[in-house]
Amino acid sequence: MTRIAVNATTLGKHPTGLGVYTREVVKRLVAEGWLDGSSIYTGDPQAFRGIRDSVTIIPWSSRHGGTQGHLARLCWLQTAFRRAVIQSGCGLIYSTVPEGTVCPPKGVAQIITVHDIIPVRFPALHQNLVWYYRMVVPRLLRSSAAVICNSTYTRDDLLKWSGLSRLDIYVVPEGFDTDTYSEISAGSETLPHGVEPPYFLWVGDMRPYKNLERVLEAFASMRAPGLSLVVAGKADARYYPGILETTERLGLAGSVHYLGYVSDAELACLYRHATSLIFASLYEGFGLPPLEAMASGCPVIASRTTSLPEVCGDAVLYVDPLSIQSIAGGMKEVASSSALQERLHVAGLQRAHLFSWERAARQIGEVLATASSAASQA
Repeated sequence: MTRIAVNATTLGKHPTGLGVYTREVVKRLVAEGWLDGSSIYTGDPQAFRGIRDSVTIIPWSSRHGGTQGHLARLCWLQTAFRRAVIQSGCGLIYSTVPEGTVCPPKGVAQIITVHDIIPVRFPALHQNLVWYYRMVVPRLLRSSAAVICNSTYTRDDLLKWSGLSRLDIYVVPEGFDTDTYSEISAGSETLPHGVEPPYFLWVGDMRPYKNLERVLEAFASMRAPGLSLVVAGKADARYYPGILETTERLGLAGSVHYLGYVSDAELACLYRHATSLIFASLYEGFGLPPLEAMASGCPVIASRTTSLPEVCGDAVLYVDPLSIQSIAGGMKEVASSSALQERLHVAGLQRAHLFSWERAARQIGEVLATASSAASQA
């Protein structure tokens, strides 16, 4: 197969959505032999231990996040990365995110991955990325031999927004780490940060479309003594002060626990002991937390919107994310019914087994092989 240059520079020390995707997919592509002889460019020297001969560490990519990191990667991809592709004789570029070389070297095919188009759906929240999606992403789409999307919803949303009808798009659902996310722990475990059941669990960042404000309002209206809400995810400085103000205003200071970033092992433990995950997001390109929760035996309450029904099927309790009353009703229904909790527990485990990183990597590997074959014949 053609030698592949893998852009995995979004992977840093504390990976969240895109970083987790990059780590899990690339590790399995390597394990299955899809990347033999290829070159992997990453910011995390620990992510791909044992294959360092083919790994190039880009130190700055793990130190700089946000707009600064994105601009640095964009410049690097058009210059140093492009030169490295030519010098190494790679015939294919694979990016695990919607980034790449706007003008790939002659004879080199490119594949990019689009997880969502949130910056153009919520431009006020992503002012620094809107220009990139409007000016750069369409050019990347046109210069790519294929595009990988994580859901049918993302594919359709991308086509509708871009207006490009001839994109060669492959839908490859995400997966979960079966060694971490399981209903049975590897040994005795203690909940992190002093958390004690019973509690609802909320996982994610604090951008407004994640809908934490409405979840707080719903939790306050439930009035369920003894039941707490645990929030796991980075305390974004742009939104955290407002979230704390809402918490205080609703009289929830003693009932809501903000843990900040937690490790994968801690998150799995939180899933296993939660009454339910509440995932009332307004928009998701895929929705990894509900999948991880289902795999861990945790009942899930989720929005019936965007990609979430595609991921969750009939294994969760759906609510209207725009209705505080609907969210509160779903939380009360799950909290008050052990029979419902058990039904969601069983259905979630069954649903989760339809997804895996191994299956995702195999499908992506087949896309890479197809593009490699086409490139070699061109």
